[in-house]
Amino acid sequence: LARKLGIDLQSVAQTVGSDRIIEKEDVERATKTIPLAIFGAGLGASQVLDVVRFSHEFRVVALVDDDESLWGTSIRGCPVFGINDLRKSIENGDIRALTVSIHSNARKPVFERLRERFPDVPFPALVHPNAYLGYGVVLREGVLVEPGSTIGNDTILGEGVIIDTGVTVSHHCDIGRFCHLAPGCVISGNVRIHDNTVIMAGAVVNNTSTIGRNVVVTPGSVVTYDNVEDSVIMHGNPARITGKSRRV
Repeated sequence: LARKLGIDLQSVAQTVGSDRIIEKEDVERATKTIPLAIFGAGLGASQVLDVVRFSHEFRVVALVDDDESLWGTSIRGCPVFGINDLRKSIENGDIRALTVSIHSNARKPVFERLRERFPDVPFPALVHPNAYLGYGVVLREGVLVEPGSTIGNDTILGEGVIIDTGVTVSHHCDIGRFCHLAPGCVISGNVRIHDNTVIMAGAVVNNTSTIGRNVVVTPGSVVTYDNVEDSVIMHGNPARITGKSRRV
């Protein structure tokens, strides 16, 4: 059936997981999903693969990386290749959506480079089924929401935001472009976090706070400031400015 429909069984295996036999229904579902490539074949790729394997809209067919030593390898049955092969696959219609797995400060420039090079290719928001999204939540392009997270009602997640495992974002929050909320952090209600800020594991941001651009809140810190300026490091409980951030 897969051969008849032109479906790559390796990509189907990645979607259903390695713990069970591929069924006819799995192959048929693959004909209804959009082929997606992940840029970044490092550790973050496995997190994205875990989210997409449950998707009824997308399936991962390839990973892309600038590291030539990874070309020709595979991760969970998905081949790894370079940007030139990605271009050819997009032109041939074999890849029709992109996402970025990189969780570090390199996420923003990589995302913007791909958007410039492939302006007609969508970057879908990807949400694990074990995450909770409240009423009125808005997800911009390239958002990744990982398992066990809760996003409260009327919250906006900007372009390229990562909501890591077990994060809580309460109601009426506005999370700016390319922010990264690391595992277990808690963002209280009506908080505004500006672009490219990282809230590290276990940190807490008090309700109604505003945090500037390119800020780093260190693990376990508790932010009680009403307004945190741009490009600083916040540390401690209560958090205080302890230095300048290198995020750009």
